[in-house]
Amino acid sequence: MCGAWARWAARLTAAVLLALAGLLTGPAPAQAHAVLLFASPAIEGAVPTAPKEIALVFDEPVRPSGAKALHITAPGGASVPHGAVARSEGGKQLTAPVRSMMGPGVYTVTWQAVAEDGDVMSGTYRFAVGSVTAELGSTSGAPGRQQVSGAPATAALRWVLYAAFALSLGGLVGERLASR
Repeated sequence: MCGAWARWAARLTAAVLLALAGLLTGPAPAQAHAVLLFASPAIEGAVPTAPKEIALVFDEPVRPSGAKALHITAPGGASVPHGAVARSEGGKQLTAPVRSMMGPGVYTVTWQAVAEDGDVMSGTYRFAVGSVTAELGSTSGAPGRQQVSGAPATAALRWVLYAAFALSLGGLVGERLASR
């Protein structure tokens, strides 16, 4: 009887320690990331004349990610020169002046930004200058797509912690029910 009681007490102690560890670590910051809401020129849109600037509007403050913050690719694959990327609207908008004339064609904007929580977001979108909008619908790929790193690993580790807790607690309850 004393051996069964010791095993039960050890398992109960382990379950309590796991519960305390979960409570003390607290919830991690929400996995919500800055999202690109609007772009000018519009994502998969067309403008009649070359834009004077590229503007990206996010749902929360971001900062440019160094040299990778913005890259504009012309229809032939050449880079379009632009000025420094600046923040405005409380950090929710990134803008860069275009430094060269953009002729008719489909242009690709590749951007990368860092949110206040340190997560790096990046994406690509296209827009057309002039009357070449038929080319916009001719390629595959999601417009304005974003990639966020780190979130899958965090989610997997949380599930491992919760599974360990559930197994420990389930073992205690099962043993207690079986002893009755």
